Amino acid sequence: MTVAKGPVIVITGTPGTGKSTHAQLLVNESPLPLQHINVGDWVKERGLYEEYDEEWQSYTVDEDRVCFLSFFLRCISSRYQPLTLI
Repeated sequence: MTVAKGPVIVITGTPGTGKSTHAQLLVNESPLPLQHINVGDWVKERGLYEEYDEEWQSYTVDEDRVCFLSFFLRCISSRYQPLTLI
């Protein structure tokens, strides 16, 4: 099985600082076909979390499941370069 070679860009930071906007600009301006994935939404939609933290009002990401699924999707996808995660 061949895995596409290319950038994997992870953008992290405090909420409201422009991470999603920056990621979308990268997708729009890149000469490579990139895909923007909001990891928070991705985790919720696919149940890739361990629990919901009431104090932080966020999900605790199951990093092993996220890494496995992102690797799997990279292996089967020929439409995009590796995932751009934020």
